[in-house]
Amino acid sequence: MATLCFAIKTILWCFFLSLNVNMVLSATMSPFVKPSFTTGMVFHALTFMQYMQPVQAWGPFRRRRRTHQRCQAGKWGSHNVDYACSNCAAGKYSLSTGQQAESTCKSCPLGKYSATAGRATSCTHCGAGKYNDQNFQIQEARCKHCSNGKYNGKTARTAASDCKTCPSGKYNDENIQASCKPCAAGKYNGQKGQLNCISCSKGKYSSSTSATAATTCQNCVAGKYSTTTAATSSTACKSCAAGKYGATAGLDSANSCIPCGAGRYQNNNAQATCKDCATGQY
Repeated sequence: MATLCFAIKTILWCFFLSLNVNMVLSATMSPFVKPSFTTGMVFHALTFMQYMQPVQAWGPFRRRRRTHQRCQAGKWGSHNVDYACSNCAAGKYSLSTGQQAESTCKSCPLGKYSATAGRATSCTHCGAGKYNDQNFQIQEARCKHCSNGKYNGKTARTAASDCKTCPSGKYNDENIQASCKPCAAGKYNGQKGQLNCISCSKGKYSSSTSATAATTCQNCVAGKYSTTTAATSSTACKSCAAGKYGATAGLDSANSCIPCGAGRYQNNNAQATCKDCATGQY
């Protein structure tokens, strides 16, 4: 109906203007050339077409066309012209140009997010040590953390099950970790998913990392002792003083060194036994 009304108005406009044109032409043209109603109609039809058509090549009525680009990636518009395009919302993206419906903006999939509107590239990955089990996420804070004792070395993970348990000999005392930390020398861990490692006790030491059992901790030899936990080498073992001995390995204090008894002596340090006095001596 709107198109029909527009056509009728156009015809009437051309008709009335043609009357004026005929009057002007009658006053200026040669008497041998008489303007007609058709002449006026054609004149105004050509003038009208000049303004209504994007490109015309009607001689002197040629008009330059105004050009518009299609909606760019990350945008959409029902008329698909650059000045009337809308951004895809945060949490969504569009890789194609010329999209004409908001439904063409795709939601960020699991494991990803987008904090900005009008995104023309794929959504940002949740980082290592994180995961996201929901789509259409609009900020990094929506990426969930792998908890203590777990890790995840890959990005864009989509479920809590992607967070793996730290193996024995390793641990994680923080969340959001891409890998587990090895137990340091002087420590061990015999279970999975641990938040820390166990120190070798006094009288023992270990130079190994990622140790998985208490047996990795070695005893100070007989005649020596250590008051240090998590010792990393035998240098932590101290010698029993002269006049004393340490009969067993793994002593944990100086008081563990036993004085030599009557008729016996020890003139050296770090000894496991005492010597007998010579005959006739004490």
